[in-house]
Amino acid sequence: MKNFYDSDFERHSTNPYYRMWYSMMYRCYNAKCPAYKNYGGRGIIVCDQWHDFDTFVVDISTTLGPRPEGLTFERADNEGNYERGNVEYASYADQLKNRRPIQAVTRTTTSSKASRYKGVCHTKEHKSWRAVGYHGGRTYFLGNHAIEEDAARAHDKWAMETFGPEYKGPLNFPGEIDE
Repeated sequence: MKNFYDSDFERHSTNPYYRMWYSMMYRCYNAKCPAYKNYGGRGIIVCDQWHDFDTFVVDISTTLGPRPEGLTFERADNEGNYERGNVEYASYADQLKNRRPIQAVTRTTTSSKASRYKGVCHTKEHKSWRAVGYHGGRTYFLGNHAIEEDAARAHDKWAMETFGPEYKGPLNFPGEIDE
């Protein structure tokens, strides 16, 4: 595994770009990362300049500016590397359009229908939309729903209950969760 340990963690960890940088490096260079197979395992790398956190911050802040609320950091070309000119901010819905086709785990339970929403998949077995949550390496089944949007709302409710009101991750329907 390539060493990308940040020796100045205390100073950098409060920077709003730190989580983006660390997650990007972790997915591309740590084979123990669950997402490694979709990033580093496919040969996706981070350009050499961005291995330095301070250089990454200068590049991103000057080319993209501050990350707008509700948007995430992604590669514009899903087959390309993390490098200047191939990264952008995008909504979760836009990110879903920029991904490789999902491989069905089993033919008996997973449909070829892909959901437009985070934490939702279609099940052939139940002919319904299943809401799922992921946290701490575990998968939580949140129920089956006849309507895709209901499953997405169930995922949002779970995320807010699990992570609390300070949750800043992407939601399918921001602002609809009861406080």
